[in-house]
Amino acid sequence: METDKTKTFNTKEGGFYTVTVDASQVKMDGYSMGSPAGGTGTECSHTVNETKVPDFFAVLGVKGADDLMMKLESYEESDWDKLHSLISKNQSDSFVWVETDWSDSIEIKVTLMGEAKVGSVISAVATATSSNGTFPVAYQWYSNHELTGSYHLIESATDSTYPIAPSDIGKFIRVVVSSSDTIGFNSSSHPSRSVGPVE
Repeated sequence: METDKTKTFNTKEGGFYTVTVDASQVKMDGYSMGSPAGGTGTECSHTVNETKVPDFFAVLGVKGADDLMMKLESYEESDWDKLHSLISKNQSDSFVWVETDWSDSIEIKVTLMGEAKVGSVISAVATATSSNGTFPVAYQWYSNHELTGSYHLIESATDSTYPIAPSDIGKFIRVVVSSSDTIGFNSSSHPSRSVGPVE
């Protein structure tokens, strides 16, 4: 049995489709910059479910999910327009169209917990939000011999926690948290306060 597959396909500058397909569902999410209502971006979502899927595959001339995904790799802009129209006509769900302000900045908040001592673990708790929702965050830890000035990247330290090692004695430690919205139109990064010097 075919398993669920999701891929993102760029169609033109500032726009792309995310397609999820398996033996019982074809879902297409469209994203584009600019909109008739004057906003900075739009989203639309269509789903073809269950009994309509075999007929949908037949119209496209594909044998299943794998075959469709391979075909999508070579699609031109006009092909995507046709697919979008076909899914719209055969969709099992209600059409969803969302006006989105993708120019809205992402606000990152980060808090550090733990003691600046060898053997201790410093934990970072971070959130990244905008009016469009809450987004995943990534961590990168840094250290420096001074409280101010340029901090140096700690290789492979990309978890939300950092175990303080003997090599950190006398140093100040902080983390930089970064995030981007779900379709990559906005990104942001924010450094935490520094803890230290490590004892």
